[in-house]
Amino acid sequence: MGKKKTPTKSFEHIVSDMTTKKFEPVIKKLIAESFSQFAFKYNDTLRDLFIKVAVIDDILTEKLENINFNGIASRVADKQDVMEGYKSMVALEDKVTVNDRVRISMEIKEKNAADFGEVQKLQIDAVGSGQTLGVEFETHLIDMGSSDTKEVILKGKDETDQVAGVTIRVVVDKISRKEA
Repeated sequence: MGKKKTPTKSFEHIVSDMTTKKFEPVIKKLIAESFSQFAFKYNDTLRDLFIKVAVIDDILTEKLENINFNGIASRVADKQDVMEGYKSMVALEDKVTVNDRVRISMEIKEKNAADFGEVQKLQIDAVGSGQTLGVEFETHLIDMGSSDTKEVILKGKDETDQVAGVTIRVVVDKISRKEA
């Protein structure tokens, strides 16, 4: 019987095998740490970006006359509308119609509460569709103009419904309409 020949490895293969076996745990650790640092830095970057935007907002509202939070919010809304194909309705005679985008300020007073809560800002897309605040509330916005104020008392399904008797004071801040 002949002697079985074992395949020979090149010097490069031998060194490669030794290196891989020796450094594999180190390489795996470096990869894991790098990914972890990347994920941490990515989160850190988003957090830092948000902080920087908030700081810029503070600087603008403090340093520039005629610029306040509402002014900045209005400019952001204008830019968003343009980017999404909406036209701002600025004429006094413009009224909210079905499918408009409306930005509102609203205060809510619970059924037995003495006072309204804090003012909340909200964007409603496709007014009347009920996608944002429900058809019952959104239909009250139709035919309101910019700066119009209305108090809406929600009926709910019956008296045991949590929304029954809730009063919402709403102000239309901005009306935008999809360009044809």
